Amino acid sequence: MRNLNKRIFRSLKTQWSKNLLLFILMCSMISITSGMLVASGSIKTIYYELMSKGIVEDGKLLFAFNPTDEIIKSIEDENVKVEKATYVDAKIKENKYNKDEKTIRLYTNRKNINLPVINEGVLATKKGEITINKLFAEKNNLKIGDTITFQKEFFKDNKEHTFKIVGFATLPDYNSSFQKHSDLIFNATDFGTGLISEEEKDIFNESKLKYQVSYRFNDRNLSEKEIDEKNKDIVKSANKSKTVLEQITKKDNNAISYLIDDMGGDRPMMIVMLCLMVILLSFIFALSIVSKIQEESEIIGILLANGYKKSELVLNYIANSVIITFLAAVLGNILGYTYFTDSFKDVYYKSFNLPNFTPNFNFEALIITTIIPISIILIFNYLYIYRKLNFTPLDFLRKNLKHYKNKRKLKSESELKIKKNFLGSFRKSIIKSNRGDYVAIILGIFITSILFIFGFSAKPTFDNYGNNLKENLFCKYQYVLKAPIEIEDKTAEKYTTISASVYHPIRKADDDILLLGISENSKYFQNTKLPENKNEIIVSEYLSKKLRKYVGDEITIKSKLLDKEKTYKIVGIYKKSSTLSAFVKKEFLNEEIEQKKEFFNGYFSKEKLDIDEKYIATTIDENSMTDVSKQLSEIMEPLINTFIFLSAVFLAGFMYSLMKIITDKNTIQIAYLKIFGYTNREISKIYIRPITITVLISLLGLIPLELYAVKEIMYYSMLKFSGYLELYISPKIVILSILITITTYIFVSTLQFYRISKMNFSEVLKNRE
Repeated sequence: MRNLNKRIFRSLKTQWSKNLLLFILMCSMISITSGMLVASGSIKTIYYELMSKGIVEDGKLLFAFNPTDEIIKSIEDENVKVEKATYVDAKIKENKYNKDEKTIRLYTNRKNINLPVINEGVLATKKGEITINKLFAEKNNLKIGDTITFQKEFFKDNKEHTFKIVGFATLPDYNSSFQKHSDLIFNATDFGTGLISEEEKDIFNESKLKYQVSYRFNDRNLSEKEIDEKNKDIVKSANKSKTVLEQITKKDNNAISYLIDDMGGDRPMMIVMLCLMVILLSFIFALSIVSKIQEESEIIGILLANGYKKSELVLNYIANSVIITFLAAVLGNILGYTYFTDSFKDVYYKSFNLPNFTPNFNFEALIITTIIPISIILIFNYLYIYRKLNFTPLDFLRKNLKHYKNKRKLKSESELKIKKNFLGSFRKSIIKSNRGDYVAIILGIFITSILFIFGFSAKPTFDNYGNNLKENLFCKYQYVLKAPIEIEDKTAEKYTTISASVYHPIRKADDDILLLGISENSKYFQNTKLPENKNEIIVSEYLSKKLRKYVGDEITIKSKLLDKEKTYKIVGIYKKSSTLSAFVKKEFLNEEIEQKKEFFNGYFSKEKLDIDEKYIATTIDENSMTDVSKQLSEIMEPLINTFIFLSAVFLAGFMYSLMKIITDKNTIQIAYLKIFGYTNREISKIYIRPITITVLISLLGLIPLELYAVKEIMYYSMLKFSGYLELYISPKIVILSILITITTYIFVSTLQFYRISKMNFSEVLKNRE
């Protein structure tokens, strides 16, 4: 008997169009995943080299005033290396080419901690020289040799100062351009970092100086628990003078950890997406093989009768799918390591500050994009096809490929067909025999609809968040003070605030929040009744949604500087706030932080207040709010557009493959219908209309489940962000998603209709045996 393996390559050739389409879909997913994993793996290596070579800090302390030598000594006594890193957030002078406000955080050259890695040029060593981060330079079209002029109010002599760019460098403590620790997203366009020579450290206006002290543990083998305890000890020692404004540990510092945390979410998401798509494609392969088994049932019966094992036939039938997957993996990895690695590298380098890129071979990526897809295809198809071959040789010879429980229904079904309309009965039998294909279509529509809704809702979500951030400020001007300063302005209202945190059980980390003590009968919180009980609290709507805690639930708030925590009962939700914040009476909070009843460290005001800047820690107004929507759109829009396009292509290929399988395994029936005088339109009603109905019912019926799934995906994917980003899905977005799916389906069904009309039915009937 002829070798069965010869059929494998003949089958690849005869069904080349379907195999090519499946190959393209598989290759596309593998190449994109491979490129992403190789790029992110290489950048992960670069990141840790930056942390090591740059001797990154383990934490930093922000002081209200310049810390004394005694305070520095008390910190050093905790067995840490300490370095003062005083800085100024200097604004660049506007010009006719650039009207947006740009800020560069100016430091003098570092000596022991957070050392720069040079990308290009040299480090500033002379007066009038500056080294800035490369990403800020690229975003603002700055080159080595260009000059930057800063506004005069940031300098002691009250004159504008101009610096010449002599180099680009990456700072390990600013690989992500977060100006404020509480910012939702980094801003590499409007915020950068710069280093100037040590001899220019005294040129700045003292009222503009920010006093930062970086520290690094001498013992590099501390456990997570020991690190937490060490950080608590450091802040206790530093805060003896009561001048510490904030402690930011390395783990909690978005400017250091955001990149690696971001990768921690991107990589698993990409791998899961690859596995889902491979499973869908393996389902198509399986349905195609089942169609082939039904077509060749007599041959299979003869082979089984002649002693061939069922397992041999299974392996022979699934060989095509494994070969296609293997070839797709080979070409996909070649494309991944070349074109797509560069593409994903550009995505990272347009968002983060990193040393120059060097690609590394990634064995993990090779396994994920080669071994896993082949294994999924092999195991899924083997199990699925093995069951479909669970018949006797006689059953195969008679084409009686129904399981026993279905055989009992044959008689009653045949009786029904006589009584009913022929076309309706025929269509019903087609639907039953192809129900697996319809299930696959429903799954494909469900997954791609989620992708469409997620993609289309991204920009409206970003815009909505940006608008809410500016519209829902507590007041026009909010001041956080370094120390209580009395003023005569009657419109101003005192309040108390402390940096606090709450533990998020899902992300297993602390979320930073603002705990505010509000005056009773506050004119800025007129519709908010503050709790009378010391153990009760009001939380902002965004904090409630992020923690998924509501009225009646309990929340434990930890003071970061005092190392104290307290559990409150939530008694109200404050709607007009886009921040993570909580509210109690001022006297209750003052008592909690061991201050007098009259203590305060902030003002709410409708007008700008005349306060000496050296006493102001932070001013929050509309101008200070980062244009989050602009930043998120700039970062995400190219990715989202590609995401939507690839989803549409995958949907088209997926539907076309399934519809082709349905028509291929019914070619003989279609030929008979043609001979009996049925037109192409009538035949399409039998084979294409049920698919159309399935598509429409799926699109409408699955909307609630899709919306729920998208919101849950968004919630979990955004947990790593500081703040809360709520998905905004308008009816227009859902309608647009449906229209794209319908348009794609119309295109695919038109191709199938054309294919049916062009079938050579005499050839089909001639070769039916």
